Amino acid sequence: MLLHNHGVRNVSGELQTSVVYYEHRVTGRKVVFIGSIHIADAQYFDQIQRVIDSLSPDHKILFEGVSALSQAEKASLSRKQKKVLRHFRHVFVLIKRIAEMMSLRHQKDGLKYEASWVNTDMRLYDLVKVFSQHDLYLVHKKTGNMDELGADAQGKALTKWFINKMFAHFVLGIVFLNVFSLFSRRKRMTKKMIVQARNQIAIEGVGKYLTDGNVVTIWGVEHFSGINKGLKKLGFREVRREWFTAYKIRDYRLMDAIYG
Repeated sequence: MLLHNHGVRNVSGELQTSVVYYEHRVTGRKVVFIGSIHIADAQYFDQIQRVIDSLSPDHKILFEGVSALSQAEKASLSRKQKKVLRHFRHVFVLIKRIAEMMSLRHQKDGLKYEASWVNTDMRLYDLVKVFSQHDLYLVHKKTGNMDELGADAQGKALTKWFINKMFAHFVLGIVFLNVFSLFSRRKRMTKKMIVQARNQIAIEGVGKYLTDGNVVTIWGVEHFSGINKGLKKLGFREVRREWFTAYKIRDYRLMDAIYG
């Protein structure tokens, strides 16, 4: 499956994401979009880190990431908002367990976040409030208990086979997005809030820091299409693209997973 226009591709069993270099047609300002997968093989983040290090001397580094709630914010949440927050935590646990099961590294551990980097994402507190306002939930009670994910040897083998298949055909971030919306009662609105609204925030962040110089923005590859369109509207054109292998498809067999 080739999803070049979405900043991701599968080449001979290697799932790759892109680093896209843009230049403004008038001012000559430069923007680099690093489309990442949030859990990936360790060497993938080593390669991305080297790209960032090469750019950091004359680029401001911006990054995606909904920040944790403060104690005051937690205390101010309504009962409904607390339920929404539990849904987000449910997903965070799922991602962590998948990373552990597949021997993958999480982006927050794989990259060296410097104090000079700037988080330009929506705050988790605001995201929780918006989801509550629109009566949106990421997961459904029928999805089960995350503690039961791969609880025994056979269950773990089957889970690894299934996740490997998801990696073979999709970017895991896109899979998670579709899973979220699948169990939401309002699928289109869920996707809009998770991706589209945050794409706009990403573009606004780029515009803000372009006044001081060139910019690198690091976001999940599922945001590529929207951010790419936003940058082009601002007058940027793509001048170069590099590809990096995030995950090599494993040779897991279904029958081996079923019968051990």
